[in-house]
Amino acid sequence: MPANPTVTLTATLQGVSGAASSTAKLRITLCNFTGQVPRVIWTISGWNSGIGYHIGDLVLWNAVVYRSIVDQSVVGGNHQPDAVGSIYWAVYNSGPRADAILSEVSQEQYYTSQNQLSFPIIPNDYITPAGTFYCVQVFDGAGNCIEASNYRVLSSGGPTQDLASLPTYDPNAVTMIGVVPNGPIPGRMFQLPVPATGSGAELYYNRILQGPRDFSVSGLFLALNFDTADGDQLYLKYPARLQSGEAYRPFLAIANGIRPGQVFTVPTAPPDAQFVGVFINGSLQPPATYNYIPGQLTLTTAVQDPKDTVFVLFVTTTGTVAIVTPAGDVPGTAYTFVSAPKAVIGIFDAQMYLVPGIDWNLSGTALTLTNASQGPLFALLIV
Repeated sequence: MPANPTVTLTATLQGVSGAASSTAKLRITLCNFTGQVPRVIWTISGWNSGIGYHIGDLVLWNAVVYRSIVDQSVVGGNHQPDAVGSIYWAVYNSGPRADAILSEVSQEQYYTSQNQLSFPIIPNDYITPAGTFYCVQVFDGAGNCIEASNYRVLSSGGPTQDLASLPTYDPNAVTMIGVVPNGPIPGRMFQLPVPATGSGAELYYNRILQGPRDFSVSGLFLALNFDTADGDQLYLKYPARLQSGEAYRPFLAIANGIRPGQVFTVPTAPPDAQFVGVFINGSLQPPATYNYIPGQLTLTTAVQDPKDTVFVLFVTTTGTVAIVTPAGDVPGTAYTFVSAPKAVIGIFDAQMYLVPGIDWNLSGTALTLTNASQGPLFALLIV
């Protein structure tokens, strides 16, 4: 991220006959901080030795709110988060303080003969609470609001951005976002960076998918129905009103059947839901090891232990679900997809979930793993 978080937002006003009225104006207002005092998040230009961070400060990693600082006991050394279970790390402050309160949340400018208006604003990904956006209102010369639209202005768009090139933002849109829940391990209660909206979540505990009876997500909290231990890792994907997430909703069905056994009945999925994959004890099964038809799952090899769990994952999406093996050598770290996916439901190696941003990164069609794949390597994609 740049050290200076200010973005210059430009806009051009014009009347139907050419020049706009001299009393026409444009107003920009920060929205959706839900009764909280909006603050500027610390900028992070590198990792350092615990310089100047405070309890409650939010940490950004790959432009995503990753965790809030909950303890100041770590003050030396390099504490870049290199694992899902990392709780404390230091940030290097090269810009505004995280506790810098935004005292002005609205500004307006009148039309001038130069025709173009210019607003210095803080991009939304530098503002806490997460999920803010800007409402832009256009007023004619008589003071009538003739247009109003919402926009998310992000630092990734560059230091100067023109209103005409920005997509509008729907604050009611719900997408899936992935986070490392914030809280002590061992522990059962964890906090989320933005509130959950509706049902449907995927919890990966030590890279193993958990069943719907093992946890619950409500508002800003994740509650586990089991105890965690030192060194455990959690990664949660859940629905939130953030358009920066992935456009799908999961549904995890518990398959019912006799153990030992191979044939299981599967509950009816939501309308338009697409089959994604089968998980036994939380591990993704290769497609060759089962046959699924609506309502029934048949395994190639029988499940033996009465305690074994069998889940079927479905998603609702406007795209098409595909189980893909990317091109590349195993073992290896560099892989390629035929085309860039619209969204990634999950990357799995040796049947274990790989955490995005930690275990892998995707740029277009190029998939790069942090550690060499042990195989089999599967990608659950929306194409």
